[in-house]
Amino acid sequence: MRWWQIKKARIKPENRELLETYGPETIRILLVVPQNVLESDDLRKPLADIRGDALKWLKEQADIQERSETWLFAMEVAITVFVLFDLVISVVGFFHGCSKWR
Repeated sequence: MRWWQIKKARIKPENRELLETYGPETIRILLVVPQNVLESDDLRKPLADIRGDALKWLKEQADIQERSETWLFAMEVAITVFVLFDLVISVVGFFHGCSKWR
């Protein structure tokens, strides 16, 4: 579980921009075949040349996704706890109110 800090990959800004253009899913698929070439507006690089940067960037993206899922799970647990707490208070209030009528 990753709560706070994400270790940012130390890669060249032009490689980061190129990788972010394609996205993590596409880069994972393209890494299988080393002859792929990544193209952007003014940049063209073979994926084999930036394979190390691509792997570091994919690790960073996985860490970001893990942090997002961790916080989402924490929020779901907190909401569930608050709903259960409200339910207990409502049930206690209901039975306490019913006892006044006897």
